[in-house]
Amino acid sequence: MITTPIGSEGMEIQSLLNEQSWGGIIGSNPNELAEATIRLYTNKSLWEKCTETGKSILSNKFDWNFHQQNLMNKLLLLQENQEIRKKRDWKASILFSGGLRYTKYMAKYIEESRKRS
Repeated sequence: MITTPIGSEGMEIQSLLNEQSWGGIIGSNPNELAEATIRLYTNKSLWEKCTETGKSILSNKFDWNFHQQNLMNKLLLLQENQEIRKKRDWKASILFSGGLRYTKYMAKYIEESRKRS
């Protein structure tokens, strides 16, 4: 990967010692970015090292199984608690149960709210 200092924000690159341990190159201006692109594209060993390092970082930081299971747990929890949430939020319950008539009721609610303001 070749990026700018702004593009590298949030990637924790600053905590790594050098570009080789990160798996990419940072360029601050168009010339540096072009030179880095040529260097990476023409240097097979650098390309392979950056590729492997990048894969390693991704597999260490983003465990697919963990995140997949975490997402599924949250979706199941939302699904289980859907009825409770509907009862707490009367506006949402109108939207969920009213079919296409929800616009009529929401328009009435907005109209009454504006009258009270």
